[in-house]
Amino acid sequence: MSTENSHPNTEIDSDNLYTSELLRVCYEKVKMSIPAIAKKFGVSVFRVYTDMKRWGIERRPTGRIPQEVPDKETLEQLLAEAGNERELARRLEISRRTLQRWRRQTGARLPHLFHRPQ
Repeated sequence: MSTENSHPNTEIDSDNLYTSELLRVCYEKVKMSIPAIAKKFGVSVFRVYTDMKRWGIERRPTGRIPQEVPDKETLEQLLAEAGNERELARRLEISRRTLQRWRRQTGARLPHLFHRPQ
Protein backbone atom coordinates (compact mmCIF):
# COMPACT_ATOMS: atom_id res chain seq x y z
CA MET A 1 0.00 0.00 0.00
CA SER A 2 1.38 3.37 -0.93
CA THR A 3 1.20 5.91 1.87
CA GLU A 4 1.39 8.90 -0.48
CA ASN A 5 -2.12 8.29 -1.83
CA SER A 6 -3.72 7.10 1.39
CA HIS A 7 -6.47 9.24 2.81
CA PRO A 8 -5.97 10.32 6.47
CA ASN A 9 -9.22 8.63 7.51
CA THR A 10 -8.35 5.35 5.80
CA GLU A 11 -8.33 2.34 8.11
CA ILE A 12 -4.76 1.13 8.61
CA ASP A 13 -4.37 -2.56 7.85
CA SER A 14 -2.20 -4.47 10.32
CA ASP A 15 -0.72 -6.56 7.48
CA ASN A 16 1.20 -3.50 6.26
CA LEU A 17 4.89 -3.22 6.89
CA TYR A 18 5.90 -0.98 9.76
CA THR A 19 7.78 1.83 7.97
CA SER A 20 8.75 5.40 8.74
CA GLU A 21 6.26 6.72 6.19
CA LEU A 22 3.42 4.67 7.63
CA LEU A 23 4.33 5.70 11.17
CA ARG A 24 4.38 9.35 10.07
CA VAL A 25 0.96 9.03 8.41
CA CYS A 26 -0.56 7.25 11.43
CA TYR A 27 0.81 9.74 13.94
CA GLU A 28 0.63 13.06 12.09
CA LYS A 29 -2.24 12.66 9.63
CA VAL A 30 -4.58 10.11 11.25
CA LYS A 31 -3.64 11.41 14.76
CA MET A 32 -3.41 7.94 16.29
CA SER A 33 -1.91 7.67 19.76
CA ILE A 34 1.45 5.99 20.24
CA PRO A 35 -0.03 3.02 22.17
CA ALA A 36 -2.65 2.58 19.42
CA ILE A 37 0.08 2.54 16.75
CA ALA A 38 2.09 0.00 18.75
CA LYS A 39 -0.95 -2.24 19.15
CA LYS A 40 -1.91 -1.92 15.47
CA PHE A 41 1.50 -3.05 14.23
CA GLY A 42 2.34 -5.48 17.03
CA VAL A 43 5.41 -3.64 18.30
CA SER A 44 6.20 -2.22 21.72
CA VAL A 45 5.44 1.36 22.69
CA PHE A 46 9.15 1.80 23.43
CA ARG A 47 9.97 0.80 19.86
CA VAL A 48 7.50 3.34 18.48
CA TYR A 49 9.11 6.06 20.61
CA THR A 50 12.64 5.13 19.55
CA ASP A 51 11.64 4.86 15.89
CA MET A 52 9.99 8.26 16.04
CA LYS A 53 13.20 9.70 17.44
CA ARG A 54 15.34 7.87 14.88
CA TRP A 55 13.15 8.93 11.94
CA GLY A 56 12.80 12.54 13.11
CA ILE A 57 9.08 12.52 13.84
CA GLU A 58 8.26 15.25 16.36
CA ARG A 59 5.96 14.27 19.21
CA ARG A 60 2.77 16.22 19.79
CA PRO A 61 2.85 18.40 22.89
CA THR A 62 1.14 17.03 25.98
CA GLY A 63 0.05 18.55 29.25
CA ARG A 64 3.00 16.94 31.00
CA ILE A 65 5.62 19.07 29.27
CA PRO A 66 7.19 21.31 31.93
CA GLN A 67 6.69 25.04 31.54
CA GLU A 68 9.60 27.41 31.17
CA VAL A 69 11.00 28.68 34.45
CA PRO A 70 9.89 32.30 34.96
CA ASP A 71 12.44 35.04 35.53
CA LYS A 72 13.19 36.25 39.05
CA GLU A 73 10.74 39.19 39.08
CA THR A 74 7.85 37.12 37.75
CA LEU A 75 8.61 34.33 40.22
CA GLU A 76 8.64 36.78 43.15
CA GLN A 77 5.33 38.26 41.99
CA LEU A 78 3.73 34.80 41.69
CA LEU A 79 4.96 33.84 45.16
CA ALA A 80 3.61 37.10 46.64
CA GLU A 81 0.20 36.51 45.03
CA ALA A 82 0.14 32.95 46.36
CA GLY A 83 1.04 34.24 49.84
CA ASN A 84 -1.76 36.81 49.66
CA GLU A 85 -4.24 34.10 48.66
CA ARG A 86 -3.12 31.89 51.55
CA GLU A 87 -3.44 34.81 53.99
CA LEU A 88 -6.92 35.64 52.70
CA ALA A 89 -7.97 31.99 52.97
CA ARG A 90 -6.63 31.87 56.55
CA ARG A 91 -8.57 35.01 57.50
CA LEU A 92 -11.76 33.68 55.94
CA GLU A 93 -11.38 30.42 57.85
CA ILE A 94 -10.92 32.32 61.14
CA SER A 95 -13.96 34.51 60.46
CA ARG A 96 -16.03 31.43 59.53
CA ARG A 97 -15.08 29.72 62.79
CA THR A 98 -15.81 32.92 64.75
CA LEU A 99 -19.24 33.18 63.13
CA GLN A 100 -20.00 29.54 63.94
CA ARG A 101 -18.94 30.07 67.57
CA TRP A 102 -21.15 33.18 67.81
CA ARG A 103 -24.12 31.27 66.38
CA ARG A 104 -23.63 28.44 68.88
CA GLN A 105 -23.30 30.81 71.85
CA THR A 106 -26.24 33.09 71.02
CA GLY A 107 -28.48 30.69 69.16
CA ALA A 108 -29.08 33.53 66.72
CA ARG A 109 -29.12 33.42 63.00
CA LEU A 110 -27.83 36.18 60.82
CA PRO A 111 -30.46 37.90 58.70
CA HIS A 112 -30.36 36.72 55.12
CA LEU A 113 -29.12 39.36 52.71
CA PHE A 114 -31.63 38.63 49.98
CA HIS A 115 -35.16 38.51 51.36
CA ARG A 116 -37.88 37.20 49.13
CA PRO A 117 -40.85 39.56 48.88
CA GLN A 118 -43.94 38.13 50.53
